[in-house]
Formats: sequence, structure tokens, C-alpha cells
Amino acid sequence: MIKVIRKGVFETNSSSTHSITVADEGKLQNTLPNKEGKIIIFCSEFGWEYNIHTSAYMKLSYLITNIFMAYKYDRKNPVVNIKLLPDREKEWFYKVARAVEEFTGTKLEVVPLKDDWYPFGYIDHQSANTADNILNGTIGKIKRFIFNPLSKLIIDNDNHE
Repeated sequence: MIKVIRKGVFETNSSSTHSITVADEGKLQNTLPNKEGKIIIFCSEFGWEYNIHTSAYMKLSYLITNIFMAYKYDRKNPVVNIKLLPDREKEWFYKVARAVEEFTGTKLEVVPLKDDWYPFGYIDHQSANTADNILNGTIGKIKRFIFNPLSKLIIDNDNHE
């Protein structure tokens, strides 16, 4: 039997992994649905299902879900109040909203899901900080991630052959 010893390496028993690539080449494209002068975004659930997301909508949803996981949602008052976000997430939201508005000329509106457990979606616990590098980046980097079809969000797991 071979014995492997790893030192100084972060390890987890989570079976999921999320990976983001931001392409510098390629043309940015606005494919977000515009309804009455607004881009309405719902958070989604990003667990361990295998998927490669290249659509602007799903990549934007991933960023917004990452931000709103820190939101203290009041089921009795389901109106989204950005001011209730923690400072870091509030700054991230305004940065993403600015990137979307600059590129599309349209305001961003976040709407909670009709889900009792995760009204603002879910990102697997081991991957919840995957988007931090994008959110801490420039407006340009956020635009390249969302609007460049060559930029990808890859979700995978080790539960398949």
C-alpha cells in the first residue's frame, strides 16, 4: 500500500468544486433579459451538480448569490433592502450593479426566490468564496466575467465517473 503524506496543503472532504475563468480576449455581449428597463435577477442554487455556465445571466446570478448569502432576509417583509447587507457585500453589490448598468444601460433588481430555505440561493459551503476574486476586482474584470461568453463558471464534483 502506498502512503501519501501532504504537508501545508488545504484539504477538504467536500465533493464539489467551483472554478471561474475570466477571459481577456473575446467580445463582450449583452444577453441579459431586459424587462421594462430593468434586469431582474434571481439568485440560484450552485451546489455540486456538473455544469459549465457561460451565459451572462447565470454568471451574474452566481455573483449576486455569493453576495446575498450574507443577507438577513425577513420573510414577513420580503422587500430587498441593500442597506441590510454587511459592508463588504454592500460594496460588492454596488460594484456589480454599476458594471451591469455601465455595460447595459439598465438597472439591476434582485428578487428573492420563493424558497423557504434559500430565498437568495445557495453556493456550496466549500465554494462560497470562489467569486471573491472577481468581486474584489475592478469593474472591468466584473464586466469581462459576466459579459464575455469565453469567461466560464465551472461546477463539478467527484461523484461521477
